[in-house]
Amino acid sequence: MGGFAGGDEGGYWDVDSISSMIDKQNKASKKTTEYDELYSNISFVACKCESFTIEGYDATRLKSSGIYKAYKALNDFVGEGDSDIVDFFSQHKVVITQGISLSCEVAVFMRLVQEACNLIISTDELVDIEATILKKEAK
Repeated sequence: MGGFAGGDEGGYWDVDSISSMIDKQNKASKKTTEYDELYSNISFVACKCESFTIEGYDATRLKSSGIYKAYKALNDFVGEGDSDIVDFFSQHKVVITQGISLSCEVAVFMRLVQEACNLIISTDELVDIEATILKKEAK
């Protein structure tokens, strides 16, 4: 026997509802794992960097990458007066451990920058920035 939320004097859990809750948690856990795996493909590693650096990209390839374009777009969005992103990437490099699609690469990078630099940018604004980058890539 167990109590349930909102009950006056206790109650019981229906066995079927317990199984249903466990199934939902397991499904949510699988989705979280897939999401975490995507995020584990891109990381920021501490290093003294003279400029924005993606490990394994040479200067010619760097500027054509989705991550570099996202970096520039985020800097443009927050404005030149806010140097949090530039400061962060003078102390960190981007490391990509596995290739992922351009749209995933851009979205994951922007979300990680948002978290790492405590940027006050809404999800809708991030989506708009990503859409702009991807539209330019499609041309």
